[in-house]
Amino acid sequence: MNRVAQVKAQSQASTFLNGAKISMDLVITTKETKDSTNNVKTIVETVEQIKQNSVGFSQGLELLTNFDNADSLRMVFIYIRELKKE
Repeated sequence: MNRVAQVKAQSQASTFLNGAKISMDLVITTKETKDSTNNVKTIVETVEQIKQNSVGFSQGLELLTNFDNADSLRMVFIYIRELKKE
């Protein structure tokens, strides 16, 4: 669990520091069916596809603390990294 939290934190820090390209596609499909009394039933299905691409690597994250969430079903991990002004 600790390693997964660290990898996710590195990914989010990299996105924040280096930016990311986000694209979204919305796919809408419809299906129509007729019953024996010729009533038409239309079913609409919507699928949203979101893709995020980022380039970069963030090193030097240090775990400050971790604790159980209020619902006790998840844990919260807090990481820190010094940002240097260039």
